[in-house]
Amino acid sequence: MDFALTDDQRAIQDAARAFAQAELAPHSARWDEDKHFPVEVMKQAAEMGFCGIYTAEEHGGMALGRVEAAVIFEELSRGDVATAAFLSIHNMATWMIDRFGADDLRARFVPDLVGMEKIASYCLTEPGSGSDAAALRTTAVRDGDCYVLNGSKAFISGAGTSDVYVVMVRTGGEGPKGVSAIVVEAGTPGLSFGAQERKMGWNAQPTAIVQFDDCRVPVANLLGEGGGFQIRHGRAGRRTAEHRRLFAGRGATGAGDGPGLRRHPQAVRPSDRRVPGAAVPPGRYGDGPGGGAADGAARRVGHR
Repeated sequence: MDFALTDDQRAIQDAARAFAQAELAPHSARWDEDKHFPVEVMKQAAEMGFCGIYTAEEHGGMALGRVEAAVIFEELSRGDVATAAFLSIHNMATWMIDRFGADDLRARFVPDLVGMEKIASYCLTEPGSGSDAAALRTTAVRDGDCYVLNGSKAFISGAGTSDVYVVMVRTGGEGPKGVSAIVVEAGTPGLSFGAQERKMGWNAQPTAIVQFDDCRVPVANLLGEGGGFQIRHGRAGRRTAEHRRLFAGRGATGAGDGPGLRRHPQAVRPSDRRVPGAAVPPGRYGDGPGGGAADGAARRVGHR
């Protein structure tokens, strides 16, 4: 099996690498030291198409697959892994709304998210259950035309800064079938945030507790009652969980070549042993919806 990148995938890789070298790497150390969240630079990434990688073209997305995403995030991580990680989260949350939201919800949020006019966070992890979606305790109880949310989420990237929060909540009984996903907008009464976490790195993105206290959210913002667990784990939504694994692998590979380790030459750089230009095996991640769109996407990236 040939795992080499296609010409179109290499064009996307080259564009991502050039952006990372010009816009991320020169500022990485300062962003981390100053705890600066580089929103304006991420808006530049949106102009390249990097904030709607998986999202359908209907609302301005690139409709790309896992191989292209892996290539993009590896290259961006070479410039600044914290910013690349946040862009991967933003992409995942945007894709969830685009894939599972009703038409009016998609039209309301997705274009602004693809353009980075609005910033998205993904809220799963909880203080008591970690990232075990089946065991989460944040509740959403229906009351008329709203769901009333109560609970908290921990270690949420973008907390306090993002405009949109895709939140995994319990709308039903115990176990996976009682889990749903809902979109909560910044400024909603009952939504609040804890102090920023003290971290050893990745300070170029804010991280904090997200708290819900009788937070009323319109029923129309629901992405799927009883289907939230499927959004994260099921066949239709397995890309949500795979997305995190994808970034963990390719992001780490890119970070191994990034400015952080170059500032510490004593660090081991396992990515030096990586086969240059090797692609993620298509059989592992699949091309996903629109995977054949790399040709058009390569042209779009090249003209942004």
